[in-house]
Amino acid sequence: MCVHSESRDIRVSESDENDFAVKHNISCCPEIPQENQDISPLDIFTVVFQCCDPVLKQVIVQRLYLCKLAVPFLYRHWEATETQYQALSVWPLRSLIIDNVQRNVNEYDILGSESDALELLSKVLAFGSTYKGAVEQNVVDMLLNVTKYITKQLETTHTKSFEKRFSDTQSTIIKTDEDNEVCQESKLEAKTLIKQMKTESEPNVWKQNLTPVQSKLSRQLGKLLKERERERDFSKGIKLDEKINLLRQTQMHSITKTVKLFLDILIKYENYPLKLEYFLRWLNFDIQREQRQILSKLMHEHQNAWEKLKTLKTAKRWMEDEIKEQETLITEFEDKIDEASFTVQNFFHEIGHINDAILELKEDSTKLGLPMLKKMSDIFGCYVADGHPFELVDGDSFYMPYQWIKSVIKCTGANYVMSVSVLGLQSSGKSTLLNTMFGSEFAVRTGRCTRGINAQLIPLKSEHNDKNSSLVNYVLLIDTEGLRSPELSHVQHEHDNELATVITGVGDITILNIMGENISDIRDVLQVIVHAFLRLKMTNKKLDIKKSCAFIHHNVADPFASKRMTCGLIKLMQTLDEMTEDSARSEGILDIKRFSQVIECDMKTQIWYLQNLLQGNPPMARVNNEYSENVVDIKFKILDKSLKMKNKSFKSLNDVVEQAHNLWKGVLNEDFVFSFRNSIEIKAYMEMEYFVQAELWKLESFVRDKLIQISQNSFATCDKKKEISKRSLEILTVIFQEKQEEALRQRSMIVANDCKGQKLSNETIDQLFTDIWGAFLNKVDTSVTGVIMSKKKMQDVFQTCLENIFKQNHALLKQALEETNFLTPLPNVKQLAKSFCETGINKTDISFKVEVKEEMTDTMNTIIRRVDQIFESVDTKIKELCHIHDEVTEMSVNKLMWELHYSIQDILKTNSGYKFKKSFDVKLCVHVSRHAHPIFEIHNEKYSKTHATAVLLEQYRVQQKISFQYQLQCRKFEDFVAELFSSIIEYFAEKWALQTLPNKVTDELLALLPSVKNRVIIEICKDLLRNDDFENFICYIEDPKKYASIWITEKAYQYLDGQVIVNTSSSLLTELFRSVKKCVQEVQKEYERKSPPSNETWIEYFEHALKSYNHAIPSERFRRIKNEETIIQNFEYLTTKILENMNISEKRLASKFKSLQSHSIKWPDFNPISRVMKQIWGCQEQCPFCGEPCAKSRDHVGSTHYSLQHRPTCCTGSRNFSTNDACLTSCEFHIQSDFKHSCRVFNNICYVENNECDGEHLYSAYKTYLPDWDIAPTSNMYESSKYWIWFVVKYKQQLKRKYGYGIDNIPSSWNNVTISEAIESLNKIFSA
Repeated sequence: MCVHSESRDIRVSESDENDFAVKHNISCCPEIPQENQDISPLDIFTVVFQCCDPVLKQVIVQRLYLCKLAVPFLYRHWEATETQYQALSVWPLRSLIIDNVQRNVNEYDILGSESDALELLSKVLAFGSTYKGAVEQNVVDMLLNVTKYITKQLETTHTKSFEKRFSDTQSTIIKTDEDNEVCQESKLEAKTLIKQMKTESEPNVWKQNLTPVQSKLSRQLGKLLKERERERDFSKGIKLDEKINLLRQTQMHSITKTVKLFLDILIKYENYPLKLEYFLRWLNFDIQREQRQILSKLMHEHQNAWEKLKTLKTAKRWMEDEIKEQETLITEFEDKIDEASFTVQNFFHEIGHINDAILELKEDSTKLGLPMLKKMSDIFGCYVADGHPFELVDGDSFYMPYQWIKSVIKCTGANYVMSVSVLGLQSSGKSTLLNTMFGSEFAVRTGRCTRGINAQLIPLKSEHNDKNSSLVNYVLLIDTEGLRSPELSHVQHEHDNELATVITGVGDITILNIMGENISDIRDVLQVIVHAFLRLKMTNKKLDIKKSCAFIHHNVADPFASKRMTCGLIKLMQTLDEMTEDSARSEGILDIKRFSQVIECDMKTQIWYLQNLLQGNPPMARVNNEYSENVVDIKFKILDKSLKMKNKSFKSLNDVVEQAHNLWKGVLNEDFVFSFRNSIEIKAYMEMEYFVQAELWKLESFVRDKLIQISQNSFATCDKKKEISKRSLEILTVIFQEKQEEALRQRSMIVANDCKGQKLSNETIDQLFTDIWGAFLNKVDTSVTGVIMSKKKMQDVFQTCLENIFKQNHALLKQALEETNFLTPLPNVKQLAKSFCETGINKTDISFKVEVKEEMTDTMNTIIRRVDQIFESVDTKIKELCHIHDEVTEMSVNKLMWELHYSIQDILKTNSGYKFKKSFDVKLCVHVSRHAHPIFEIHNEKYSKTHATAVLLEQYRVQQKISFQYQLQCRKFEDFVAELFSSIIEYFAEKWALQTLPNKVTDELLALLPSVKNRVIIEICKDLLRNDDFENFICYIEDPKKYASIWITEKAYQYLDGQVIVNTSSSLLTELFRSVKKCVQEVQKEYERKSPPSNETWIEYFEHALKSYNHAIPSERFRRIKNEETIIQNFEYLTTKILENMNISEKRLASKFKSLQSHSIKWPDFNPISRVMKQIWGCQEQCPFCGEPCAKSRDHVGSTHYSLQHRPTCCTGSRNFSTNDACLTSCEFHIQSDFKHSCRVFNNICYVENNECDGEHLYSAYKTYLPDWDIAPTSNMYESSKYWIWFVVKYKQQLKRKYGYGIDNIPSSWNNVTISEAIESLNKIFSA
């Protein structure tokens, strides 16, 4: 409207130009020639304005009023049907709030009854022309004339409100923009609610009486939660839990009729967003109108009270009692002002706090007269997604309704977000800055207008095509109340620290808003933030604590401020660097020395200076255009920098809220960061571990398949079999001796010639061949037996291995061997577990640091327990070696014994006050050797007789029988070759499938079973709960790995006995036979139009073709076919017969594999079940205090162990020795208390460093002797140990009988934990 001057020009008639009086005719019509077709900018604006929705119209009018520009008032409105009428713009004006410095009422809305407006004669407009006729007037003279005229009119004119004026002017010709059904219906609903509000309470106490949950009960809840987080006494903590639950029950039953009516209206307008928007704005207008009179009066009285206090303090006579009384009165006025301050947002906060209590207590909202929670979450989710602010942390109670917020944001549809938070002193323009930057709607006024922490979602559309830009679809603005608030001076330091830490911890970018050039106040806050982040890093060394901050200085008019403040900024950064280094050193973090390592701050690109938004004094202050332009420019720079950051990953909205909740929980605790648990990182770690686990196994599986393929190719092409397998050569030498083979062939030919021409039955043919084969076997058997006897005995293998291990202790080994008659097998020892007493080890084989009888006995029991665990592991390995479809080699024995030797040494890594003498190690290894060597000996003998030689002989027997039948029955040569060829392929297919099967079965089991450790633990715990077997629980508690191994084995067998082996073997056979058939067809195609090749030629072609399908059969397998001199005449017939035989062989092998049983199958390479267990379980460490397994799946050298949950220590028998009551607390509770534990927890290791140890240590100092463990502390174990709380309550009598302690001290609240809650707790903890 400023652009087109003619649109605002006013032409005055030349007659009567001496007086500016009532008789003057003033025209608003511009003098524009008819032929001028230019469109006025004002016309464009009017058209655009008409196209806007009601909400945007209000926003536009607010901005126009702020800029002191005319607002659309009366204009011609066009309908879609091309009808038109004069429209009066009333609705947008309702959003205008006008400051009034003349009256007791500080502000009023322009349409309110209190806003008396001037009524001039209708034929006179309050516009004046700068021209009087053709002569330009003096502006001062013109203003004086207008002022005189208006003053004269005021003396005789009665005033009335705009509201009344609009109602009087309505007619069929002129309509207001509120004359529509939607607006009027919403207005009526708002009036109904206001009527209910007035019925239920006086306006000055609406907050207390209409929203008691948020205004009163949540304040109490906030205090109780803070007390609970800081309570170190278990029994007092239980009482606080009961108080919290009772208070939440009270919250649920404190729902007012007004709140229910408000919710009913929201539900009613769920599918009518425009009606809902109208309703909320009408309600806001009406509430503010009611509040305005009350607040103005209270603030006036409050100001008078301050003036009186000032007078009392400056009086000559000091009146201390009156001053205290006046100060109390001021505090009361401040409380009354706070109680009288009520907005529509209070309804939303009230509903959020009520629903949070319902969710925490898992109650049904419909039983309380409320809509279903899902319905309320959907409505509020849409409300938030539409860009309305929502509360993260309540400002009065510092309470975060986390469960409710989490349910709401699930319904927003927002995925990944960029978080932008703002931090600064009170009244420094934080909300104004965000509103200008992003068009948000945070409350703006002088003083503490923002309470707590609020957030708003803003859609983000980026022109960048990088990964971050495409991923992030929303900006999450986080606004907070100002620091150094006078209203909170009594709790200022703690409150500011809490806000600063949460707000900076949540934001990807934090804008530090500073009024003026002095940043001394914000520097104190920065120190708090830096120290908090450093303490956060202490909870996890690998945590990336680096944050990005932007400094914005408000009210800096000097355009050269950035240059002139350079020196001051450099000194500031030096101060911050020194402070950061000191803080880092105090926390033991030596690699952080600069402020920028914690909070990124580039003085050149991240510090900006802004002039004020308003220029001049309100209400006539005008808007500074440069402010808005610079703010928008800063916004784009901030967003652009964030989106282009390398290696930057943005959180989902759910994760941001989770992070805020973690920080909030942390600041409730006195030692904030010590109690901080970064569940987002744990969740990310689990997801990453799951991904890495899967990818590593894919790689491992691929490598194994490749190794099988390469070994086949190498073996097939290698002529020096001696280098690959000496034993194979020995057997082949026995079987394939030229003389024996020729003798067998000659005998077969003699019998065949004798019987030629006779019609012999299949039984007769079989009998004839059996006689021939039997005579052959009698010659072979002696030679084979000689080969077996010539092998090195297992007893000697073990003795050689022992000699290699104990080269430096030959005398000790010789003595031990002589005492055991050189590894004579152990009588009556079926397994190593529980056989420590047979080892011959006693206390003389151990060197104790402190020879106290009681301590030595305890230590000896610990050693026996640790050795027994090793024995169980060795038993398992022995079974696995005997279950493999192969002989136990000298290499296998060496691996077993060296692992045993290293396991013994591992005991000493966490040793207490003892060392093992060499005799201990020797006796233990000799004991294991005496047990293992006879088992391996028997296994190898069985394998040699029933598998190795027998398999090769069987293959040879099949080929000789085919040859015998060919000679006897005078069959076609092609039939003979096809059958012989098929038998070779069938033998190879069976062996290849068996060799490949373990790898493929492992893949299948990993897909069917829980593939990572935390999921296995969840399923095991659920199974234990469902099966309701106390003894199984105890087995799992005492040895989680052993129980997990049994559980995984049982589950694996269930799958294997189903269709896993059948389906996997079938797919393998199908793959191989398909490749063979294709190769045979390629051979036929190659020679169908050529002269018949020799048998050796086409077989070699087939072998070459088969290699292209990644298969290789040793060339010697086809030796029988290659040696045949007869030429194939009909290749097409041969191919047909081979393909027919292939189909028969495939079906025969499929049937054979179908009969395999998982418990009896002999795996040729490795046992897939054992491999799966090792793959999934990974780290075998357990929490030293409660026995909970380490959560990490793989070996993690260099990083610490941690458990996701910890059990009450009574699960393992712990008790209070003074009362004999069960110890109900967990180790994560103990470490934040002053509780102590005995030295046995870490095997008395303290004696090594401190011989004067008194036998007890503080749990909180556990890192001294257990540096490889991280245990997250908590003062409230109810949430983190709910599953085991259920276990203790369920089996309290069995625990009492087993451990002999008292169990009557169980808190009553523990009895309320249900099975579903126990399972839900597991899912939450182990899924983070």
